[in-house]
Amino acid sequence: MSKALQMSFRKIFVVLLIVLMCGCTWPRPYIAEDKSLMRKSPHGTKDLAPPEKITVCYNIKGTSPEAVNQLARERCSSFGKKLVFFKQSRGGCPLLTPMGAIYQCIDQ
Repeated sequence: MSKALQMSFRKIFVVLLIVLMCGCTWPRPYIAEDKSLMRKSPHGTKDLAPPEKITVCYNIKGTSPEAVNQLARERCSSFGKKLVFFKQSRGGCPLLTPMGAIYQCIDQ
């Protein structure tokens, strides 16, 4: 095998190793913000209006249901509302976090 071919295999191996190492972690779940919920405050900043529904985007391979529920529960409770599961969806979230858990925030 020629030296040039060996160098090519090494470069390919290093790139493949880096890709595999980076692919070992999944994105954390997050709340998909609806820009229509933003409102202008008197202080010139934008605040979130109390949500009726919350969508938590996540990847099922790297996220537990408890983590998804906790994130949604914290958001609802910050507005003094109670969390109720509404439905699961595959639309509306990006490729790396394709699942969406949709919750309703209702008055307590």
